[in-house]
Amino acid sequence: MYTFEDGPTPKIRELTRVNMKLQEEVEKLRRELDDSKVEHSSTSLTSEAKARELERLKARQAGEIRQLQHQCQRQELEIDKMRKTIADDEQIRQRKDREFAEKVAVKSLCSVGGGGDRGVKNQGNLQLLHELAAVYRRRIEKLEREITASGRQSQDLATQLSTTEEEVRRLQKQLSISTAGEEEEEDSLYDETDRETACQGGEEEHFMDKTRALEQSLCREIAERERSETKAKEREMEYTTKIAELERQLNTTRYELSAAEATLAERPTVKEVQLLKNKSERLEKGREERDRWKHGDVREMIRRDKESYKLGADIAVAEMDGCMMEQVLIDCCRHLQISEPTLLPEALKKLGDVLEAALPRMREFVRFVTSTVCSIDNGKSAGEAKASSNRQYRVNGKLLRNLLRVEKELVEVRQQLALAESALDGEPSDLPLDARISSLLEELRDRRTTEDAFGVATERIYSVDEPHLITDRIVKHYMTTFEVKQLERVCGNMTHSKQRWAELENFWKALCTEVLKVDPGKVSTAKAMLIAQNNLSKCSTVGG
Repeated sequence: MYTFEDGPTPKIRELTRVNMKLQEEVEKLRRELDDSKVEHSSTSLTSEAKARELERLKARQAGEIRQLQHQCQRQELEIDKMRKTIADDEQIRQRKDREFAEKVAVKSLCSVGGGGDRGVKNQGNLQLLHELAAVYRRRIEKLEREITASGRQSQDLATQLSTTEEEVRRLQKQLSISTAGEEEEEDSLYDETDRETACQGGEEEHFMDKTRALEQSLCREIAERERSETKAKEREMEYTTKIAELERQLNTTRYELSAAEATLAERPTVKEVQLLKNKSERLEKGREERDRWKHGDVREMIRRDKESYKLGADIAVAEMDGCMMEQVLIDCCRHLQISEPTLLPEALKKLGDVLEAALPRMREFVRFVTSTVCSIDNGKSAGEAKASSNRQYRVNGKLLRNLLRVEKELVEVRQQLALAESALDGEPSDLPLDARISSLLEELRDRRTTEDAFGVATERIYSVDEPHLITDRIVKHYMTTFEVKQLERVCGNMTHSKQRWAELENFWKALCTEVLKVDPGKVSTAKAMLIAQNNLSKCSTVGG
């Protein structure tokens, strides 16, 4: 006998397993049932929403159709009114044309009975009538062309309207087809809407036919009115724009004329301008003088004033007029070859320094040459002069013997130097051997020194560690040498130094050509001094 203590049997376990599976299937079916209910409710809601949307679409289309009907009725009424007005205008025009033709005929008959002199006038009147008739014909043809064009436009509009109606029908059919598988009430509703839209489409076609006819009749009057109005407006706008443009130009010219008159009245004369220029120049000179007294060296100014007072130059300058002072200044610049008059005081100072240093030596040189050549000496007798010349001759003889011995040793060197000099200068030099040797050694030494300095400077300039050091040192050395206190004045001082060097070079050239009788371009300073010494030695030998 089975008891619970023995445990569940396999059959009971199988039944419990089957029961659990059935419960799972029941729960699954319940879930599917719930899902189907939800889907059914959603489909019912969507079908109801579609039905409401179709009803709203139907109501909107019905409202649009009613609006179109009202518009067509209004257009028919307006067309009737326009037809009546056009018919009245046509009757009036015909009556006026008949009256005009009768008057012209009466005038022509009267003119025919008047004689042969009026035949030419009758022919002119007939020609005028023919021209008027041709003008009227052209206008009628033009109106007919415009009417046909407006008819074509109305036909195009009608075709567009029909295509839009067909598109609406097609869309409605698509809506009906998409909702055909739903409820029968919706099918009947779609059938009714299709019938109504079909009826409405027939009514719309009828109305469109009427509108085409009305549009064709309206174009006759509207075209003429629009043309006349547009022409009148265009002419009016053109005239108004032209008038406005002319008024604007007139106002601008008036304003410019008034401004020119005002500026001309305020503008000073030539004499006033010249007076203002003179006054400004005087003020500028006064300002420069004050600046000099303010920033310059007071001791130097006082010393200059004392020297001018001792010389009496200030009184002479005060008595001179402007033209004379200008001429003196121009002559000084011309003689000293200076283009900037402001550099004249500095140049004169430099020239004075040079003359002060050179004149004593020049006096000694001239005294020595004169005493040697002419044998003139106020404090000595002829015998003493002869004895002194013999002593000088003995000294010069020793020097000559030494020079001859050196000359014998340097014959080959002289030939080589002559060849080198002729290759460089194109012609042999007339200088003595010692002068040539000294000049060549000096040039070689200068060249080597220059090359070494240039090499060192090039290395320093192109070095990576100190790219700007050499330039800074050059500028600093220049400022220290020429006593330049401010960096901004370096360029101006360089220009000033260049001009001073040119002045000194001119003085040196004049000294070489006029005193030493040598070409300054072919000799250096050392060569010139050697030439002067040789000339002195020759003069002493000749005197001896």
